[in-house]
Order: sequence, then structure tokens, then C-alpha cells
Amino acid sequence: MLIHDLSDIRNPKLLGRFTPDYKYTRGTVIAFHTIDVARLDRGFVITNPETLSPDCNETFVPSWVVDVRDPAAPRAIAQLPVPTPPNEAPYKTFCDKRGRFGAHNPPHIKAPGKPDPHFTCYAHFNAGVQCYDIRDPAKPRIVAYFIPPQGGELDKWNSYNRTVDNVLIEWDRRIIWIAADTGLYALEAPALGEPVTEPMPVKEWSLPGLNAGHP
Repeated sequence: MLIHDLSDIRNPKLLGRFTPDYKYTRGTVIAFHTIDVARLDRGFVITNPETLSPDCNETFVPSWVVDVRDPAAPRAIAQLPVPTPPNEAPYKTFCDKRGRFGAHNPPHIKAPGKPDPHFTCYAHFNAGVQCYDIRDPAKPRIVAYFIPPQGGELDKWNSYNRTVDNVLIEWDRRIIWIAADTGLYALEAPALGEPVTEPMPVKEWSLPGLNAGHP
């Protein structure tokens, strides 16, 4: 993960680099797929990889909570907990469930309302959506999850590898949307608060100036 100074947009300057000591043994995993910068005001970002092969046929790469208060020296605070299946699941780990297992996308940065400083979710392929309490960034906790039915067919390669691909949170209405291979789901989570299910106008967006001039 690289941190750049963009104050002179024509001449970006490299300030810092976060490079964990990974010892890859197998697979083609993308170590840093997305960097969630929604909580820069709290002094940290969250990184996540992308698993490319199904059935855990790759070296596991964690999602990191990284302190960036000193842009020249980013440092790891914690790793997001690894999801585990519910007790009633017919498999003991998500590696035993068909498809890819690993974080893929955080909530889209472009969304109605301001991101909750203490809560986030990740699309996690065959582990569904996993939601985290990040009130203490050194001790993130899984506080909610939803695993939808899985699509695809075993005899059709790659038809079952993107179970939950994306997540968008309407922060103002406290509704979690996930895109899965079996449909679009609207979710609520107690840790996020009571959802607003009635229509309401967007009073502010997650980024200043987003959708300016549009109703």
C-alpha cells in the first residue's frame, strides 16, 4: 500500500509504503485490492485482498487496519477477524464450501449519508457479507453477517465464485445492500441501528460535492 502527496496533482510524491512480510507459497492472490479511506479522520484505513482461486487454493492474506497518522510511516494496528461459519452450517470452514473465500469490497465510498465511524461491512464471496465493530481499531469484531443462497453449478467452472461481490450502505437510512449471484438483498444490522424503510431525500453524501446539482 502506497501513500502519495497529491497537493501538486501534476507531480505526485511517494510519502510512505506499507509492506507486510508475506511469504507466498501458492496462488495468485491480490494482496491489496481495495483501501477503504472512509475513516481517515480517525487516523486509519482498512485494506483488503482479493482471493482469485476457489477452495482456498491460495496463501491466505489478511485485511489490515493501518495507522496512517504519519503518512511516511504507516503501521499495522490489527487484522480483521477471519469469518467462521455458523454452527448449523454443513462445513467447518469456508474453505470447505465451494467458491472463493476472502474479503472483496468494502462499502462503496459514494453513498448517501456519512459513513459510521465505528461500523463497516465487507463483501466476502462465499462467506456472504461480514460486518465489523471498529470502535476500537486495535480490536475489530464481527458483529453481524448474512450468507445468502449460493448460485452456480458444480459442473460449470467459475459459475459459483462470486457469491457476494459488492456492498453499499445507505448510511442515512441504515440499510445494507449486497449484490450476490442469487440477487440483490437489503439488510439491517442491530449494530448499525434501526433502518428507515420509508423513502427520504438525501441530505448529504459520503463525499462533499457528490452528485451536486442532482435531486
